[in-house]
This record gives sequence, C-alpha cells and structure tokens, in this order.
Amino acid sequence: MVTPCASELMDPAAPAHVTLSHEDQRARVVIVGDIHGCYDEFCELLETHCRLTDTIILAGDLVNKGPRSAEVVRLARQKRCLAVVGNHELASLKGVAERKGGASPEAAQLYAWTDHLQTDDIEYIRGLPYTISLPLHGAIVVHAGLVPGVELDQQRPEDMVSMRNLVQLTPVKDSACGASSPENLEHAVMEYDDGSEPYGAIWKCAACGWEAGRGGPRPSCPRSGGISVPPYRGSEVDIAEGIAWATRWTGPTHVYFGHDAKRRLQQQAHATGLDTGVLYGGELTAAILELGKPPRLVNCEIKVLCAEVQQELALVLIFLVFLE
Repeated sequence: MVTPCASELMDPAAPAHVTLSHEDQRARVVIVGDIHGCYDEFCELLETHCRLTDTIILAGDLVNKGPRSAEVVRLARQKRCLAVVGNHELASLKGVAERKGGASPEAAQLYAWTDHLQTDDIEYIRGLPYTISLPLHGAIVVHAGLVPGVELDQQRPEDMVSMRNLVQLTPVKDSACGASSPENLEHAVMEYDDGSEPYGAIWKCAACGWEAGRGGPRPSCPRSGGISVPPYRGSEVDIAEGIAWATRWTGPTHVYFGHDAKRRLQQQAHATGLDTGVLYGGELTAAILELGKPPRLVNCEIKVLCAEVQQELALVLIFLVFLE
C-alpha cells in the first residue's frame, strides 16, 4: 500500500479558509492553543473560562503525544468547537491510513490511539480549514503562521501548519535575454537568490503594474523592470534558522496561532502565539475576544505529564548532563 501525502487525506470539498459569521463573532470568541490530547486540562478550561454561548475556536494540534487524544476530538465535536488543522492532525490522518495498510510498524505504535476515533471524528478532522477569519475582531486564526507579503489564498498549506520562522530572501535581478545593464531593465525579472519561486503568486511588475498571471516560467515585463515578490519563505526549523515569523507580521489583521511551544506565549503587536506547552508541563492557554473590549488571556495548568512526555524530558535532561 502506498500511503498518500497527509494533505491529500483532507476533504477536498472542505474550504481552505473560513470566515466566521457575524452572529458567531458577536458572541464571545475563545481561541484555545494546542491541546495535544490533554483532555483533563481542556475540560477544566471549558468549565472554568467558557460560557455556553461562546464561540470556541481551537488553534490546531488537538491531538498526538498527550494521553487522551480521541476524547479531545470527541469533546470538541460535542461542544461544537470550530478548529483549524495543525500538523499533528495531518500526521494522524496519515497514521490512520498507514495502520490500515499495515505497512508501517512506527505508525502502529505512534498512532494506536487513532483506533479509538469514530468515523465522525475522522471526518471532523478531514474537514478542518487552514484559517478562520474574524473580521469584526480584525483577527484570523491559523495553526502555525502566515508569511508576510503573501495573500491569504496564496499561502502554502505547509507553512500554515508547520512554519515557525522566516528566512529572509534577497531578490536578485535576472534577465530573460541575458542582459543586465540599466538600459535593458525592461527585460529584467526577479527571482530569489536561492532559486525558489515566490509561492505561485501573480508575477507583477513593481514599476508599472503589468501582470503576467500565475505560475509558468518567469516572465519578462515588456515595459519596465522588476516584479514584486515576498521577501521571506517559511521555515519549520526550530528557532535555529531565521527569525520568529510573528516578529515580522505587521498586520493590520491580528493573527492568533499555536505550534511553537518552545517560544511559549508570544505577544507581538499583531500576532499572539498561544502554544504554552501544556504537553510539556506548561499551561493550556486561550485568548478571549469580546467586541468593544481588549483581548485577554486565560490558562489552566497541566495535571499529570503523560509517560511519553516524561520519557522525552528525561532524555533531554540526560543529554544536558552529558554536555556539561
């Protein structure tokens, strides 16, 4: 059996980007960070900080690593929670497919919990969008992040579920006819210095506005030189490569996201990171949005570290002692 790419396991009929109805936005909106199967903490947060009339949005990674992932999904459905898809939802769908095919011993161990998912639970995950917009609040929810300078419908799925950092790319001039002197700039186009293409965006001349359309080979503007391209690419690498994407997000839409547990709570002018590491002994954090009031944060502390995480932390401690 050939296991499909994780993104191919999502429902192709489900929208990639959803805008919350005005009615749901006028209620209190509670945006919850990464839960990772920490069912007890999720229950406590709902009971302590949420009302029956609240609109609840989960910022992805409901599942994996924690002790009760299937129950978290079921509770999310029962409470009619909205959610965006995270990298661990995609990994879990792939795990389900691999376990059914019996081709991966690793999947058999890591994703045994998926056997407890009901058909409706799997369909709930498959139908999750990448973003949920809340225009009345001037906000959007995504699991990992958004690349500045890229339109929402041009954001790459892999960035929205996995990026943590941005790597700056320096545009360089290139010429379709081999000329590079100033008098031949009408032939010049822009590409990134690493040779990558700019996210399938429309090729657009920065000087005169001429557009060549999406995709295809790099064009040459027939009138003037240069095209506008995003200055960054997303990176999944933990902290070591590039800069935290939220520090370069200039709005005006405020982004609420998760995914980056190592940095814990992130509070930038136009972005708030809500993954505060509940799985690793931290807290489960949520942002509460009410029209006419400033956003506020609430949280619940971890109850008991699951055995898998205890083992991970023990290995980290052993490694640190070895370094000393």
